[in-house]
Amino acid sequence: MKNLLLFCLLFSGLSHADAAKIYLQEKRQALALSQVFTELEPLLRQQINSYQLAVGVDTLYQAAPQLAVTRQLRSNDIQLRQQMAVTAVSDQLLQLRLAH
Repeated sequence: MKNLLLFCLLFSGLSHADAAKIYLQEKRQALALSQVFTELEPLLRQQINSYQLAVGVDTLYQAAPQLAVTRQLRSNDIQLRQQMAVTAVSDQLLQLRLAH
């Protein structure tokens, strides 16, 4: 059985150019994530199950701050919240979601 992880991000309130820029960042991030999936897989198996289909990047970071990939995901989430001007509204935007 092969599972697919998706990045979920809401683009409401952004200009088309800003949304396109963020989309490209997310696409690059998803590609980079696929390249280190074997390093991240045990952590994802602990966090995602049939009842909990998504995990926020902050949760991943708290579970494994020593992994470079979790540090990068957290950094990207902070940067996106700043770009979207929602730092005070949301504690995280990025999450990994299991899709069948």
